[in-house]
Amino acid sequence: MTNRELLLMRQESTLAKVMEMIKYAEAKNLALLTFNLAILVALSGILTLDFSKAYVWIPLIFWGLSTLLSIISFVPITNSTKQTLIKGLNLTYFGDIAKLSSEEFHKLISVDYCSDDKYCSLISDQIVINSRIANRKFDFFKLAIRTLFVITLLLYVVDFLDKSRV
Repeated sequence: MTNRELLLMRQESTLAKVMEMIKYAEAKNLALLTFNLAILVALSGILTLDFSKAYVWIPLIFWGLSTLLSIISFVPITNSTKQTLIKGLNLTYFGDIAKLSSEEFHKLISVDYCSDDKYCSLISDQIVINSRIANRKFDFFKLAIRTLFVITLLLYVVDFLDKSRV
């Protein structure tokens, strides 16, 4: 097997892994979106709290924010920007690949494997762009989950305040 064939095999394998991470991230965000919407629909039907008080609206606003973050995660951003070369990267991990420009990734992956091959360059571009998409989806998922954590705490506070006023 030639060096070029080995590089192409590695790049295609990495691209397949990155695409699987995008699918996984989208499945997680879809599950969170479904959960959030189900809770919002359920709350709209059974909520008997006094909506004139601010402490009732705060958890609902956070739930809406979590839902919005889940929706935003489905909008891919594929524009590439130049970034500085980072040492000590794992070139099979989408989080590290997302930090690189296409040229930097191609330069790192093609050392000793291929020269200025157009196909290698195109595969490198796809790996970097899709790594950024996957990384962004996971970032939105983490932010939406943190928002749900805040909601849970706020609901306990709302419940406490509502019971203490009775």
